[in-house]
Amino acid sequence: MIDDFNIKDYDWNFFFLYYSIYTKDLTLIADSLDLELSPLHNPGPTRYANNSRDTNLVLDLVFLSFNNYGFVKHLLFLDKRKLSDHVPMVIEVSIKEEDINITIQSIKKNSKAEEMFVIEIKKNIKLLNTVTISNNNRLKTLVDNLALIFRNV
Repeated sequence: MIDDFNIKDYDWNFFFLYYSIYTKDLTLIADSLDLELSPLHNPGPTRYANNSRDTNLVLDLVFLSFNNYGFVKHLLFLDKRKLSDHVPMVIEVSIKEEDINITIQSIKKNSKAEEMFVIEIKKNIKLLNTVTISNNNRLKTLVDNLALIFRNV
């Protein structure tokens, strides 16, 4: 469970000298899902103030399952902040091949089947509307449609 919880609390932000009334509720929700607060590999503020009156804060939190060993680490990319006031967080996940159902389909190289596959993919990709990718929802829709093309061809 990862989010910008916007809860200022001493438990994860030692610059605050008090506890939030929302921390108990968040902790109860996490406990009910068998999750615990997971510390960052490189701790630091996750939100940077855009004025001199406010302080930098830790607001983005990661809660992981007690027995989930797949998450190797999660860290902040401080130099990738750009225009946002939040720092991008990257989560490194260990995936073992035996944990994934894999279906491999192959087409013989330079065969008629390969030629038809490429023609069909090109034809369907040309139908995608890539003119106005103005927000994350439109980008997600485009990516989902592209995935459908590869699944259905």
